[in-house]
Amino acid sequence: MWDTLAVSARPKLTSRRVRELLDCDPERGTLTWRPRPGKPDFNAQWAGKPVGAVDPSTGYLRLMIDRKHQYVHRIVWLHTKGWLPKQDLDHIDGDKTNCSISNLRPATKTQNNCNRRVPRKTPGPRGAWLNPKTGKFQVNIWPGGGKRGQSIYLGAYSSSEAAERAYQEAAEALHGPFAFTARPEPERRAA
Repeated sequence: MWDTLAVSARPKLTSRRVRELLDCDPERGTLTWRPRPGKPDFNAQWAGKPVGAVDPSTGYLRLMIDRKHQYVHRIVWLHTKGWLPKQDLDHIDGDKTNCSISNLRPATKTQNNCNRRVPRKTPGPRGAWLNPKTGKFQVNIWPGGGKRGQSIYLGAYSSSEAAERAYQEAAEALHGPFAFTARPEPERRAA
Protein backbone atom coordinates (compact mmCIF):
# COMPACT_ATOMS: atom_id res chain seq x y z
CA MET A 1 0.00 0.00 0.00
CA TRP A 2 2.73 2.50 0.96
CA ASP A 3 4.72 1.91 -2.20
CA THR A 4 1.90 3.39 -4.27
CA LEU A 5 2.12 6.78 -2.55
CA ALA A 6 3.99 9.35 -4.57
CA VAL A 7 6.62 11.29 -2.69
CA SER A 8 6.61 14.92 -3.72
CA ALA A 9 10.15 16.23 -3.87
CA ARG A 10 10.71 19.91 -3.34
CA PRO A 11 11.71 21.63 -6.56
CA LYS A 12 15.22 23.07 -6.73
CA LEU A 13 15.34 26.67 -5.60
CA THR A 14 15.71 28.98 -8.60
CA SER A 15 16.54 32.64 -9.03
CA ARG A 16 13.03 33.11 -10.40
CA ARG A 17 11.46 31.76 -7.20
CA VAL A 18 13.80 33.83 -5.01
CA ARG A 19 12.97 37.01 -6.95
CA GLU A 20 9.27 36.22 -6.70
CA LEU A 21 9.48 36.08 -2.89
CA LEU A 22 12.20 38.56 -1.99
CA ASP A 23 13.64 41.96 -2.80
CA CYS A 24 17.41 42.26 -2.52
CA ASP A 25 19.82 45.12 -1.89
CA PRO A 26 23.09 43.54 -3.08
CA GLU A 27 25.29 46.44 -1.90
CA ARG A 28 24.06 46.03 1.67
CA GLY A 29 23.48 42.29 1.39
CA THR A 30 19.96 42.49 2.74
CA LEU A 31 16.73 40.76 1.76
CA THR A 32 13.13 41.83 2.41
CA TRP A 33 9.90 39.93 1.84
CA ARG A 34 7.88 41.04 -1.18
CA PRO A 35 4.11 41.50 -0.87
CA ARG A 36 2.11 38.47 -1.94
CA PRO A 37 -1.07 39.01 -3.93
CA GLY A 38 -4.15 37.65 -2.18
CA LYS A 39 -2.33 37.11 1.14
CA PRO A 40 -3.37 40.05 3.34
CA ASP A 41 -2.29 38.33 6.58
CA PHE A 42 1.21 37.66 5.24
CA ASN A 43 1.49 41.16 3.82
CA ALA A 44 0.41 42.80 7.08
CA GLN A 45 2.95 40.82 9.10
CA TRP A 46 5.93 40.30 6.78
CA ALA A 47 5.87 42.31 3.52
CA GLY A 48 8.73 44.82 3.37
CA LYS A 49 10.35 43.44 6.52
CA PRO A 50 14.01 42.33 6.64
CA VAL A 51 14.77 38.65 6.31
CA GLY A 52 17.28 36.54 8.19
CA ALA A 53 18.27 35.52 11.69
CA VAL A 54 21.59 34.19 12.94
CA ASP A 55 21.78 30.39 12.92
CA PRO A 56 23.21 29.64 16.39
CA SER A 57 25.03 26.52 15.18
CA THR A 58 26.92 28.21 12.31
CA GLY A 59 26.81 31.99 12.84
CA TYR A 60 25.46 32.53 9.31
CA LEU A 61 22.22 34.41 8.63
CA ARG A 62 19.47 32.09 7.46
CA LEU A 63 15.83 32.17 6.41
CA MET A 64 13.10 29.74 5.47
CA ILE A 65 11.90 29.42 1.87
CA ASP A 66 9.30 26.80 0.95
CA ARG A 67 9.74 25.09 4.34
CA LYS A 68 13.49 24.71 3.89
CA HIS A 69 16.30 26.62 5.62
CA GLN A 70 18.50 28.67 3.30
CA TYR A 71 21.52 30.84 4.04
CA VAL A 72 21.07 34.54 3.31
CA HIS A 73 24.46 34.94 1.60
CA ARG A 74 23.60 32.18 -0.89
CA ILE A 75 20.18 33.72 -1.57
CA VAL A 76 21.73 37.19 -2.09
CA TRP A 77 24.14 35.60 -4.59
CA LEU A 78 21.35 33.68 -6.36
CA HIS A 79 19.09 36.76 -6.46
CA THR A 80 21.89 38.97 -7.82
CA LYS A 81 23.80 36.63 -10.14
CA GLY A 82 21.02 34.23 -11.14
CA TRP A 83 23.04 31.10 -10.31
CA LEU A 84 24.75 29.39 -7.37
CA PRO A 85 28.32 28.12 -7.43
CA LYS A 86 28.75 24.38 -6.87
CA GLN A 87 31.34 25.13 -4.20
CA ASP A 88 31.18 27.34 -1.09
CA LEU A 89 30.68 31.08 -0.93
CA ASP A 90 33.40 32.76 1.12
CA HIS A 91 32.83 35.92 3.16
CA ILE A 92 35.96 37.89 2.25
CA ASP A 93 36.05 39.89 5.50
CA GLY A 94 35.22 36.82 7.61
CA ASP A 95 32.00 38.36 8.95
CA LYS A 96 29.31 35.72 8.39
CA THR A 97 26.58 38.34 8.71
CA ASN A 98 28.03 40.67 6.03
CA CYS A 99 26.22 39.34 2.95
CA SER A 100 26.94 42.22 0.57
CA ILE A 101 27.68 40.90 -2.91
CA SER A 102 31.11 42.59 -2.90
CA ASN A 103 32.01 40.56 0.21
CA LEU A 104 31.17 37.18 -1.35
CA ARG A 105 33.27 35.01 -3.65
CA PRO A 106 33.08 31.39 -4.79
CA ALA A 107 35.63 29.22 -2.98
CA THR A 108 36.52 25.60 -2.53
CA LYS A 109 36.08 24.12 0.94
CA THR A 110 39.84 24.39 1.46
CA GLN A 111 39.96 28.05 0.37
CA ASN A 112 37.02 28.86 2.63
CA ASN A 113 38.77 27.17 5.57
CA CYS A 114 41.91 29.24 4.93
CA ASN A 115 39.90 32.41 5.48
CA ARG A 116 38.21 31.32 8.74
CA ARG A 117 38.42 33.56 11.78
CA VAL A 118 38.66 31.18 14.69
CA PRO A 119 39.14 32.83 18.06
CA ARG A 120 41.75 31.17 20.24
CA LYS A 121 41.70 30.86 23.97
CA THR A 122 45.36 31.83 24.30
CA PRO A 123 47.15 35.00 23.20
CA GLY A 124 50.00 34.95 20.74
CA PRO A 125 50.70 34.86 17.03
CA ARG A 126 48.43 32.95 14.70
CA GLY A 127 49.72 29.42 14.00
CA ALA A 128 52.13 29.57 16.94
CA TRP A 129 52.37 28.33 20.49
CA LEU A 130 54.91 29.19 23.15
CA ASN A 131 57.00 26.14 24.00
CA PRO A 132 57.62 26.34 27.76
CA LYS A 133 60.78 24.21 27.51
CA THR A 134 62.56 26.43 24.98
CA GLY A 135 60.78 29.77 25.57
CA LYS A 136 60.36 30.08 21.80
CA PHE A 137 57.29 30.31 19.59
CA GLN A 138 56.82 27.12 17.54
CA VAL A 139 55.04 27.95 14.27
CA ASN A 140 53.04 25.55 12.10
CA ILE A 141 50.65 26.03 9.20
CA TRP A 142 48.10 23.65 7.73
CA PRO A 143 47.96 23.68 3.92
CA GLY A 144 44.19 23.08 3.92
CA GLY A 145 43.50 25.92 6.36
CA GLY A 146 42.22 23.59 9.09
CA LYS A 147 43.74 21.37 11.74
CA ARG A 148 43.28 18.18 9.69
CA GLY A 149 46.06 16.58 7.75
CA GLN A 150 49.78 17.16 7.90
CA SER A 151 51.03 20.52 9.12
CA ILE A 152 54.12 22.27 7.86
CA TYR A 153 56.62 23.23 10.55
CA LEU A 154 57.87 26.79 9.99
CA GLY A 155 60.41 26.97 12.80
CA ALA A 156 60.93 28.28 16.32
CA TYR A 157 61.20 32.03 16.93
CA SER A 158 62.36 34.07 19.89
CA SER A 159 59.83 36.88 19.35
CA SER A 160 56.13 36.81 18.69
CA GLU A 161 56.65 39.34 15.87
CA ALA A 162 59.07 37.02 14.04
CA ALA A 163 56.68 34.08 14.54
CA GLU A 164 53.77 36.14 13.20
CA ARG A 165 55.81 37.25 10.18
CA ALA A 166 56.78 33.64 9.38
CA TYR A 167 53.14 32.56 9.54
CA GLN A 168 51.93 35.48 7.40
CA GLU A 169 54.49 34.81 4.67
CA ALA A 170 53.66 31.10 4.58
CA ALA A 171 49.90 31.77 4.58
CA GLU A 172 50.17 34.21 1.68
CA ALA A 173 52.36 31.76 -0.28
CA LEU A 174 50.07 28.78 0.38
CA HIS A 175 46.61 30.37 0.32
CA GLY A 176 47.01 33.41 -1.94
CA PRO A 177 44.04 35.78 -1.80
CA PHE A 178 42.26 33.46 0.66
CA ALA A 179 45.01 33.81 3.28
CA PHE A 180 43.82 35.21 6.58
CA THR A 181 46.87 36.47 8.39
CA ALA A 182 45.49 38.72 11.14
CA ARG A 183 45.38 37.25 14.61
CA PRO A 184 41.88 37.00 16.10
CA GLU A 185 41.59 38.36 19.61
CA PRO A 186 41.46 35.72 22.37
CA GLU A 187 37.98 34.86 23.59
CA ARG A 188 37.05 36.84 26.66
CA ARG A 189 35.26 34.92 29.37
CA ALA A 190 32.63 36.66 31.45
CA ALA A 191 33.71 37.12 35.04
